[in-house]
Amino acid sequence: MNREVMVFRDARRLAECARDIWGDVCRTSSEAGYFRAVLSGGETPIPLYQSLAEEGVSCSWDATHIYFADERFVPFDHPDSNYGAIRKVLLDKVPLRPSQVHPVPVEGSPEAAAIRYEQEIRAEFGLPDGKPSFDLAVLGIGEDGHTASLFPGTPVLREKRRIAAPVFPETAAHARITLTFPVLNKCRTVMFIVTGRKKAAVLAGTLAGEPGIPAVRVRPRGRLFYLLDDAAASAWKRTGVETGEAV
Repeated sequence: MNREVMVFRDARRLAECARDIWGDVCRTSSEAGYFRAVLSGGETPIPLYQSLAEEGVSCSWDATHIYFADERFVPFDHPDSNYGAIRKVLLDKVPLRPSQVHPVPVEGSPEAAAIRYEQEIRAEFGLPDGKPSFDLAVLGIGEDGHTASLFPGTPVLREKRRIAAPVFPETAAHARITLTFPVLNKCRTVMFIVTGRKKAAVLAGTLAGEPGIPAVRVRPRGRLFYLLDDAAASAWKRTGVETGEAV
């Protein structure tokens, strides 16, 4: 695992850097035929998605397939839907065919939907068994240290066999479906985007490798980027675990 931590004073520069990483991974992956990206919801990655939609990226969308790190078990038109939010700021604004976008199913039960999502991923990858290798995952970190919907204290943290699994966190309003650690750790590149002072303590703990923080367990086989603003990095920079300059 090759980890790189970057701190930005300017939100626009952070989004531009994230877009550049997206473009680099996309170009390299497209040479093999596909670029398969995993997206997360929430407010933090929205500037990246807006930048991709408004500024474009130096990589063709033709080979791109979009998947989702997790989803709340609500209809796509619900205000809490990750797919619904990302569709508005990105998916409806770039030249992607419906067959290139793979939302998490939200019909039936969370268990059945997780099984269907795993089946779809296996079919798209032509993978009867084993775990898929996504090219890029865009992730965030919650104030409790969760990433995707891998919440502290939930049984899914111990999952080793499944690609996608249901989650019923006590601290969340909705049941969720999430990709599992074995899948995230097979990604070729993972990009954490973390902003805001409320994330400072858990971000410092994550970078220090404190046990009990789910995000610590994301250790991809390839590159791992942390893109932070000054507020999120404030506690970490005081620890002196690593040195780095704000850009």
